This record gives sequence, structure tokens and C-alpha cells, in this order.
Amino acid sequence: MSTKIIHPAIRLAIYRLIKDKRGQDFAEYALIFGAIGLVALAVIYRYRTALVNAFDSGIAALEASH
Repeated sequence: MSTKIIHPAIRLAIYRLIKDKRGQDFAEYALIFGAIGLVALAVIYRYRTALVNAFDSGIAALEASH
């Protein structure tokens, strides 16, 4: 019975995947954009009434100008 469980090409691919740091930038940016998205959602949730009123008054002003 062979003691080699993983084919050498697969082993090399896994090694390269672990050692390759190019994808790390993508993960960091994804975390940053995710955090920004959560903060934006929290702000929108907190000020939703004021935002709706501001949009409503803006729409009313545009409608009145016609």
C-alpha cells in the first residue's frame, strides 16, 4: 500500500495556495468594505425618519417647480 495519499501536483497546488499572499489584499478590502457597509446601515437605520423627511421635502420641491 502506498503512503502517498495526496498526489504531488495537488500537494504543490495546496502549498502554493497557502503561501500565495496576493489574495490577502482582496480579503482585507472585503473586510473593510463590509465594515463600511455595516456602519452605513447603522447610520441609515438611526436616521431613517430624518432621511425620509429630507427626501420627501426634496421631491415636493421638485414637484412644485414644474
